[in-house]
Amino acid sequence: MNLIEKFKFDEQKVINAISEECKKKNIDVFLVGGVVRDILINRDCHDIDICIEGNPKDIIPLLGDVKEYIYYDKFQTSTILFNNYVKIDLITCRKEVYNTNGSLPEITPATINEDLYRRDFTINAIAYDILKGKLIDPFDGINHIENKIIKSVHSESYLEDPTRIFRAFKYANRYGFSIYDKESIKNAISQKALDSISNDRIIREITLLCQEECWINNIVSCEEYGIFKIQHSILSAENSMCNYETLNDRLINLFVSIIDENFREIFCNNSILHKEQRSAFKNYSKLIDVTKRKLEKSMDNYDLYINLNKLSINEIKLLSYNKKLFYKLYNYIIKMKNTALNVKGEHISELGISNLRLYSSILNYLLRLKLNTGIIDEKNYLTNNLGEILNVIEYKDR
Repeated sequence: MNLIEKFKFDEQKVINAISEECKKKNIDVFLVGGVVRDILINRDCHDIDICIEGNPKDIIPLLGDVKEYIYYDKFQTSTILFNNYVKIDLITCRKEVYNTNGSLPEITPATINEDLYRRDFTINAIAYDILKGKLIDPFDGINHIENKIIKSVHSESYLEDPTRIFRAFKYANRYGFSIYDKESIKNAISQKALDSISNDRIIREITLLCQEECWINNIVSCEEYGIFKIQHSILSAENSMCNYETLNDRLINLFVSIIDENFREIFCNNSILHKEQRSAFKNYSKLIDVTKRKLEKSMDNYDLYINLNKLSINEIKLLSYNKKLFYKLYNYIIKMKNTALNVKGEHISELGISNLRLYSSILNYLLRLKLNTGIIDEKNYLTNNLGEILNVIEYKDR
């Protein structure tokens, strides 16, 4: 099988240019990982990884039509963007050694077979020798693709890198494959393997799970294997305030769905999610109690506005899964959130009001009136009813 023929013309041009320069230097060059897997599964391939038994920085200067590139010396990897906008990851074949389970590995240059051994699953541990035109499949990955099986490359895989647990769910649900290593995954989870990796690494994998089309299945898999418990009535529940096409709203829905408070803490304490989103997650428990009490006492639209206008949109979306709060929150978002007065302090001054302490009282009066009655031109209303407004304010201040 000639895998190069499966690529678009511009991609073939770049791959051939790299392989030609490698051939001149007597460097073996391979397509590896997901790109080989997706071709064999007959899916479109988006990320092209080329692995060489040499250093990419010896090849990059020889290539024409390079628009820009980034080189990572520690890993001897590079990402190259060509003038035809084809992007290639050109990497050194490498061996990984984990000093302790869950740690980041020590890396050394290696052969292609050693490189394939470090990979997560057999379906991702297939290489295509570009110069010889043949597949390299030391772990029976092609057979596992044909039989729709997700299987780790070796028995210690999930303990040495527990993020592979999440990736097993991702690939199984994406391709409709079954997981061969069910007991190995359950054993790793029962041995608290996830405790050996940082919150950042966990939340990064959770985010990737939620980016998948079958994200609900991924979350259910996490529960089935005992990573966390979820409230199924909330997971992907119909909510007109959330758009499940967006990653942000999927994460919000997942957070509210998770019953395990310890796992919720991971959403709050990491450097992967946006600061505003983490803040909303941190405030959630206190927020729902306080807001519920306040909204129960809210008698009109103005009270509702005052209680909600300081909340972020993510905080409001989190609260929207509470059925008792939903209507008021929805009413605020649709009708009140963007309310603004067309009256400024200068307009009040033009009417002869010199007492600055009255300004905020007048503006609050007009805001209450606008929210509760729907007046359109509050500036005109102020001009025509100034005396009445001042009398009401004076009466309230007694």
